[in-house]
Amino acid sequence: MRTVARFVRRHWGTMLLLLVLLAGTEYIVRTRRPPGSMTVLEAQAMDMSQTGTPVGSVPVAIEKARLTWFTPSVTYTGTVVAYNDT
Repeated sequence: MRTVARFVRRHWGTMLLLLVLLAGTEYIVRTRRPPGSMTVLEAQAMDMSQTGTPVGSVPVAIEKARLTWFTPSVTYTGTVVAYNDT
C-alpha cells in the first residue's frame, strides 16, 4: 500500500496530464467525427450479408485458376526519330 501511495505522490502530475489528454481525445472523437462513420470495432462487427449491391456496380466473372507457363513481354507504342540528322 505504501508503494502505491508513494508512486501516486511522485507521479500525480503525469497521471493528471494523461487523464486530461484521454478526456480531450474522447471529446474530440465524439464531437468531430463525421456522421455515418464507424469506429474500427463497429466496422468489424458489421454484418455484410445484409448489405445489398450498390447502385452502378458491375458484376464480376469468376474463373478457375490453372497452372500455365508465363512468358513475360512488354509492348510499347511510339515513334522513332533520329537524334541527329546528317
